[in-house]
Amino acid sequence: MVTVINVLNSHKSEIEQILKIESPQEKQMALVQKLQGLFAAPMSKLGFMGPMGILMGVAAFQAAATEEKETGKGEDLTAGIQMLKGALSGAMPSDEAVMGLVAKLTAEDGVKEMVSKLEG
Repeated sequence: MVTVINVLNSHKSEIEQILKIESPQEKQMALVQKLQGLFAAPMSKLGFMGPMGILMGVAAFQAAATEEKETGKGEDLTAGIQMLKGALSGAMPSDEAVMGLVAKLTAEDGVKEMVSKLEG
């Protein structure tokens, strides 16, 4: 999740340009194409490969968020999913919001190490 948020945020201006496209169909096609290109490498590192890799990864994030919530461990993954959904619908998060959420999601040393491996 952290890596996906970081990738999205580092390409914020490109995505914002796509979100300005007036035709909903053209916007959706351009957005899907861009995101597939951006997320292919990080998702494959997480084991979600091929054309359905992004969808499978999102489903895994949602399942993990549900488990996190049901076990009383908080709602940080849910917040991450909401941030991604908001960004993809045109509400790009501020750098401060991204940094705050990434800090929460990487609070555990094991998570920090995994993110470092994925992004390094």
